[in-house]
Amino acid sequence: VTATGDIIGTLFYMSPEQASGQSTLVDHRTDVYSLGVTLYELLTNRRPFEGTNHNDVLRQIESGECKGVRHWAPSIPKDLENVVAKAMATDREERYASAREMADDLERFHQGIPTVARPPSTAQRITKWARRHQRSVLAAIAVAMLSIASLTTGIIILYQERADTAAALATSQANENLAEQRLELAKRNLEEARSAVDYLGARAAELLSHVPRPEFARRNLLDNVLHYHERLLIQQNDSPQLRTDKAMTHAKMGAINEQLGDDQRASEQYKIACQLFTELLDTAEDNEQYGREAARLATCLNNHALVIARLGRTDDAKARIAEAIKTQQTLITEAPKQSDLQRSLATSWNNLGIIQADHDTAAARECYRSAIKILEQPASAAQDNSERLLTLATVYRNLSLLVKPNHLEEAIQWSQESIRLYEKLVESEPTNLEYKAHLANSYSGLTSLLSKRPKQNMDKLLETYADAEQTQRELIQREPFRIDRRRELAITLNNRGLMETRLQRFEAAEKSLHSAIATQEQILEEVPGDLTGTSQLGGMHNNLGMVYQLQGEDQRAADSYLSGIHLLQIAYTNAPNVQRFRNHLSRTLYNYGRVLRQQGSMNQAAQTAIRRRKLWPNNAKQLIRVSEEIAEAIQFMPGQRRSRYQREINETLRLAINAGWKPDETIMATTVYEVMRTEPVFRRYVHQLEGHPAPNENTIASEDEQ
Repeated sequence: VTATGDIIGTLFYMSPEQASGQSTLVDHRTDVYSLGVTLYELLTNRRPFEGTNHNDVLRQIESGECKGVRHWAPSIPKDLENVVAKAMATDREERYASAREMADDLERFHQGIPTVARPPSTAQRITKWARRHQRSVLAAIAVAMLSIASLTTGIIILYQERADTAAALATSQANENLAEQRLELAKRNLEEARSAVDYLGARAAELLSHVPRPEFARRNLLDNVLHYHERLLIQQNDSPQLRTDKAMTHAKMGAINEQLGDDQRASEQYKIACQLFTELLDTAEDNEQYGREAARLATCLNNHALVIARLGRTDDAKARIAEAIKTQQTLITEAPKQSDLQRSLATSWNNLGIIQADHDTAAARECYRSAIKILEQPASAAQDNSERLLTLATVYRNLSLLVKPNHLEEAIQWSQESIRLYEKLVESEPTNLEYKAHLANSYSGLTSLLSKRPKQNMDKLLETYADAEQTQRELIQREPFRIDRRRELAITLNNRGLMETRLQRFEAAEKSLHSAIATQEQILEEVPGDLTGTSQLGGMHNNLGMVYQLQGEDQRAADSYLSGIHLLQIAYTNAPNVQRFRNHLSRTLYNYGRVLRQQGSMNQAAQTAIRRRKLWPNNAKQLIRVSEEIAEAIQFMPGQRRSRYQREINETLRLAINAGWKPDETIMATTVYEVMRTEPVFRRYVHQLEGHPAPNENTIASEDEQ
């Protein structure tokens, strides 16, 4: 514990009360002063107090001897100088009362409305947002916000220490009362500071839209907020009243790591939070506390499940969601009319559907239908609020994506239903960026579906893609730090490229696909561990390869396919249980093998087919296709090399039979029959087809058996 009179804090960021050693005067306004110093430095590129030695700096801080920011940078608006001056006021009573209040004033400045620090004159209002100042000023504000999270920690620690000391020294009733008052004050300040960090972490990101390299600035911001929570954890003891705070801190750290693209660390933090919330359930003193902690546990389980699903741990993810659903169903039994519980349960079913979609389409469909049933039941439908509509529209869209491979018209129906709800939400809140983004993404998805219908007006659909792209780009301009915005744009560009390919507008298709690839590559630079994004980028390279191949540019096609294979192999290797990763890799290997055969690279084509075989050891249909690909590649090979690949065909057919394939006469009409006609093992198989007894065995032998 710091003794009374000791100087607390980093020298250049000390407040006057700290510099004079008056620790009893230190409170949350001290933290505000440090924020003011940080903003001063960022605006002027110099410290407010410079001295030849330690004591000289302390003297300047105590007296408040520093020039205004406009002295060093005259282009800075007066209002912003006033904000800095108020934060750095020598008299703490003249400062902002809290970090939140300062953030609110910076937000007022950002919006161009009068600040608390000093109401501007009419002339100042007119000139406030002169274009020549805007970019540099916003950049300074945004970067200043990066320091807020870590700076608030000091005052929290100080108040906890003071409260603990007061409690330990209380030897009389008066001292006990004083200790309780200080402890209560510490708790209030702790909550205020914690709230300020969360608030500023969310609001500061919006200021980054006009800042160069906003993604870098946002990452710094999140790193600082994460560091704040880490330091806060160190200060927390294991008292019952702080266990909830500790659990929520770990959950917040999980969310921050998730935003930073570190799913592994996010998983670790969510796991700890789930354990703590489970312990809190076991020790809940009443039904109210139990319900509160159970709801938090269910949310944390959902978040953890989605993260570990991205890491390829599908079974663990499904178990997490199932636990969340069980918890929520228990809560609903106690409070069946509570709409937020119903919506949370529907969200869990939706998330389980997302996880199931890669492995069990029928199970995923049932999950989505369970979510829809909850959200469409009369009790929920009567409360036609935005949260319910948004959740329902999202489930409709996910169901559309699930069924589109095999049920086009049903997919179109669900997509149209989702758009109807998104349009309703946008109409109710025209300025809501989230609703606009959902609507643009849904238009893009519906256009992709409609393009598969015969006799569609393709030019009209391309216009819809263009409209969706324009909306998505406008949203990205306003929120460049939102990776999901850029991801949806990449998907729209990719889908438009596919449609242009079908229309044989190859030049336009190349342009769209190159833009999609560039957008997706930028995302992966920021989130390198995103396996879904890696797989999507691989698919885009495959699509570009198809454009080149259709134009007869086989080498460029082969290069694109190879780029796609490399990326898709990374995704599949790290998450072999994710079905779509395997499907995309298999498709690109097939396309690559086809272009190799066109180039005359038969040995490489056969090797590519064998590589594809490894993806489908138990899929008879795919194995038969692989045997045909090998056969096509070896038609003109010399004898010895040809014999080697004939054995590979035998092995592939053996695997197909073991996987359930029933040999029939169809194989007699394939290339496989032509190249295998004289091969001894295959001839025994042909004898069987013709009704003759097999010489030795009644199945195709493996290479080892020959």
